[in-house]
Amino acid sequence: MYKQHMNWLLITFIIITLTIIALYQITKIKRTQLLKSHTIKFLSSQMNYEVKGNGDPVILVHGSMISDPWNGFDKELSKTHTVYLAHLPGFGGSDVVSGRFHNTDLFSEALCTFIKETKLQNAPVIALSLGTVVAAKSAEKECLQGKLILIGAPIKVDSEILKKASLIPIWLRRFIGSTEWGRSKILVPILRDIIGNKDKGNDQELLRELEITDTKALVDLDVYREVNLQMPEVLPKLKNEIVYIYGEKDKLLKSAKEFLKDMVIIEDADHNIFKSQLSITFEVIVKNL
Repeated sequence: MYKQHMNWLLITFIIITLTIIALYQITKIKRTQLLKSHTIKFLSSQMNYEVKGNGDPVILVHGSMISDPWNGFDKELSKTHTVYLAHLPGFGGSDVVSGRFHNTDLFSEALCTFIKETKLQNAPVIALSLGTVVAAKSAEKECLQGKLILIGAPIKVDSEILKKASLIPIWLRRFIGSTEWGRSKILVPILRDIIGNKDKGNDQELLRELEITDTKALVDLDVYREVNLQMPEVLPKLKNEIVYIYGEKDKLLKSAKEFLKDMVIIEDADHNIFKSQLSITFEVIVKNL
């Protein structure tokens, strides 16, 4: 009787497991990776980057959104500068790195490799959102020695949704984050909550942008450790000249004011100032290059 009971339990477990796998395959979102333009070898993968324009070099480091976070800023800047747009591992046209967590530690390692390969150690860096953490960690390693223009830098992230999501094991986060349900019901609300954007009208646009990013690059980040604990320690150590820029409506501005003395605040702009106030943002950045 005991063996029969165990057999039924085993059969039930197998059926449930196969059902979950089947549902996962049905709902799993396949990444639409951007075409590679220029590449360097990074560990076991290829890292992609774009080059636009002519003139003094400038490096642009994206945040969690990469399809067009610059809203034409890169094209305008390329009229007077050579603009390098690095794609971090798992983003845009860059491959994932097998056997590694895709967090800011890996991303800063990748950015340092890119800078060394392209010999751009002294070039200024314009970084947005998540990219500011990556740029700061790269500067801490002294592979990046030029001026830093950090836009919407998260120094302390206060999000109840994110706190709850961080308790989920990483393998399960990857599982959930690769499904349409997980991205629409968890990832997008987390992104909106972090930056203080309550407007759900752009959710479909955000979901389309997430399609070109590998799930690992979206969910592996340990925000509490990599932002809340490390950013306040890393920034004071940096020898680089730094310009901090925030949108007036950016939720991250409040915690930044508690930590930073000097910053540029763009009026009527939200977290992505390129989307909300492109013209004035362009003027401010060019003035500070």
